Amino acid sequence: MSYFKNLLANAKTGLVVAGATVATVAAQAAVTYDEATNKFSGDIDMSAYYSGVTIAIAVVGTVIATTLVFKALNKAR
Repeated sequence: MSYFKNLLANAKTGLVVAGATVATVAAQAAVTYDEATNKFSGDIDMSAYYSGVTIAIAVVGTVIATTLVFKALNKAR
């Protein structure tokens, strides 16, 4: 039961951090909505997020590589 409480607490913390991040990052978009065609048009500047995506990919790759190394070491025993 305590596992689920910890999981719920961590999920709430993650949502708060994500919400704070979204709230503090300035929007870099010039988007308009045309009611006649029901379509959006415009441009979104994603340059502020590119470094974060690169870091996330590097972290995921490092975690996967580390996991594979530990699995290989366990098999070698």
